Amino acid sequence: MTAGQSCKRCSSTRRCSLKGPTSATCNSSKEANFDGATFHQGAEFVGAKFGPVATFVRAAFESGANFDRASFAAISFSEAVFTDLRFFEASFRGDANFREATFKGESLFAQAMFHAEVSLIKATFEGPANLTGVTFNRGVNANEVTFQDWVGFNASTFRWSSSIIQNAFGSVSLV
Repeated sequence: MTAGQSCKRCSSTRRCSLKGPTSATCNSSKEANFDGATFHQGAEFVGAKFGPVATFVRAAFESGANFDRASFAAISFSEAVFTDLRFFEASFRGDANFREATFKGESLFAQAMFHAEVSLIKATFEGPANLTGVTFNRGVNANEVTFQDWVGFNASTFRWSSSIIQNAFGSVSLV
């Protein structure tokens, strides 16, 4: 199944339950909508190019999600639940919304590039969060984010004023 293609069990990818391993190659100028989808046996979006908007609002990735080297115009993973997530060398050209997302298992964002705003408001990282070498070009709103395990920002770049950085992580909880 490719992004934007209708699921055989429903009229769109919204609220679809995908039982087997899912692999998608997206090189689309259309919106990719996976709102409410459940990926039961992993999701592979390696090298996918999403544009202009991709949404995975309230999506559930039950056994791994791999977005290595994926490229996003604007993306929303608001209220999504991830188990073992990979965004190695992913590129986020537009706003990236992870508001109230839950990250179970390991979350790997190493070498990712965020060109626009990133929202991690009320996100919860239950496992290790590897943000090594990540570049944040615009800003991060991480108000009320919770890290329950190891988190690493080694060699990451924040390209905005230090006062904004201090405010971005004003209510971080390290449990």
